[in-house]
Amino acid sequence: MSIKWPKIILFGDSQVQRSFEPENGLWGTLLANRVCDIITRGFSGYTSRSCCIIISKIFCPENVSNIAAFVICLGTNDSSGELDATEYHVPIKEYVENLEEIIRYLQHIGLNKNKIVLMTPGPYHHEKFIKWCYENGRTFPNKDNKLVSEYAKTCLSLAKKHNLDVINLYEEMMKDKDWSRFLTDGVHFFLVMVHT
Repeated sequence: MSIKWPKIILFGDSQVQRSFEPENGLWGTLLANRVCDIITRGFSGYTSRSCCIIISKIFCPENVSNIAAFVICLGTNDSSGELDATEYHVPIKEYVENLEEIIRYLQHIGLNKNKIVLMTPGPYHHEKFIKWCYENGRTFPNKDNKLVSEYAKTCLSLAKKHNLDVINLYEEMMKDKDWSRFLTDGVHFFLVMVHT
């Protein structure tokens, strides 16, 4: 008799793509170590709009039939400022529509709705991001944590509307008085190991 090892799919932007990198705290690895096989489909710079375009090319009934959960991690790029990040910014209304389209597609290919999990974008730390850009010779558009929080709230509302599980990354990180320590560059999150 073969053992069926549970699988979780992480789908989204660079938060997912970089989830197995040491500088991002190996949060994908830590999850895999504690739970099951982790399948990552993350794309740097992608938004909910981009992911709507590619999802049907990546997922089909065969590769979602035996999974424990499908985690959608989008909103980090969508919540970039409209005026200084036109290639990334996705208005909140469209962000909701895109997430709903992704959810519909997953159900269409046979994924049980109770296996879909939304993850809010994490908070943004401006000073840390500017420092990272300076040290790496990069110029990126500014973000606004107030705007990011609106996307996080919208993601929570959408999960409630569709009765989906949700990981409130924004709120959980903000509970820590030194929450910026969870961000490698002001944008990308990582897990901080806690030793007891």
